[in-house]
Amino acid sequence: MNCPKCHSSIVQKASSIVVSGTHYTEGRYTASGVSSGQSVSGSTTTTSALAQRFAAPKSYPSYSSSFFKSVFNWIVAFIGVYILVMPFVALLSPGDFGQLFIYVYVIVMPLISVALANRTAKRHCHYMAVEYPALLAAWQRIWYCHACDVTFDAMTNNPMDRSGGATAS
Repeated sequence: MNCPKCHSSIVQKASSIVVSGTHYTEGRYTASGVSSGQSVSGSTTTTSALAQRFAAPKSYPSYSSSFFKSVFNWIVAFIGVYILVMPFVALLSPGDFGQLFIYVYVIVMPLISVALANRTAKRHCHYMAVEYPALLAAWQRIWYCHACDVTFDAMTNNPMDRSGGATAS
């Protein structure tokens, strides 16, 4: 395989750049002295700038995990809004209006949370079923020339700009 621009053979597939430029290390340390016997473990992932540039398209988890994570996020957001708004409602609203606001908020906001979470999860499902396979297939065809810093599609042999689109040659 040669670069379509400079005809150099110093080319590499994007997926192999990501694999070779990403390093995962894990370590464990056992302390001695005052807190002897205590062990500490940790892990680190380092990624080169080139590997970050050619990272695979983002994938999302299944519908159920997206849905439940999104419900949780929306409920936490509404609780935060409730905590911020409630003191003002209590100060500004006379009598029963404040209580009515609380009941409506407690009943309506979780329903809105579920509806918004469902919309988000459906969007993720559509992306994973329709858009992600096409993006992944396109990503798997990308090659990079180290000599002239050009990215190109192996199927069409056309150079691409930094955003992934074909350039005019």
